[in-house]
Amino acid sequence: MIEKETFAGQSQPIDSTNTPQVIEHSGEGLTAQYSRSSKLTKAAVEQKQGRDPAWNGEEFFRAIAQNSPDTIFVVDGEGVITYANHAVKRSLGYTPEELIGKSGFDLMATAAVPRAMNDFFNSIVATQGQIPNAFRMKHKDGSERYFEGIGTNLLNDPAVNGLVINVRDVTAHAKAEEALRASEQTFKDLAEKSLAGIYIIQDATFRYVNAKFADTATQLQR
Repeated sequence: MIEKETFAGQSQPIDSTNTPQVIEHSGEGLTAQYSRSSKLTKAAVEQKQGRDPAWNGEEFFRAIAQNSPDTIFVVDGEGVITYANHAVKRSLGYTPEELIGKSGFDLMATAAVPRAMNDFFNSIVATQGQIPNAFRMKHKDGSERYFEGIGTNLLNDPAVNGLVINVRDVTAHAKAEEALRASEQTFKDLAEKSLAGIYIIQDATFRYVNAKFADTATQLQR
């Protein structure tokens, strides 16, 4: 089983024995956006080829990749980066030339490396479908950034010979989630220690009661 790390510090299982599943994440439809983008790109290529049979599709794809707002990596079967588009400068602070030939695992946050290596192995044996994931990477300035996206195994495609990884920086969103969870935890800690009964009602249903309120309600029912 593969586990997908979420920014809540939890894991979701992925059954690697079957076709890779599309797993929704807090990024709100990123997988759908990537799939739609791929379909539009393919349609554009076919349309251009129809107008000019001699046209070089490789040049067209390279132009799209280099101008994509998303960061795109291609890594070989050992995890070595063989391609990175220009967006990596904005997202991680490196130029493509600085990364080509280096291990992709060197970019991972230290705590994320073991899981990343396990997920990578499962990705290279999964020959069909797009594999969603979320992980933390190290910026050139030493900070950690949060990314999510999809990987597509094209190791058997001689034109690519690698795992194509499309990712998007979701650091701001992830940190907002962390701040919200911290705020909720702070409230819960204070409420549980309160000498007053505290409760939250939503749609005529109790959504939260602290220990003091529960104890008082129990005594009133006796």
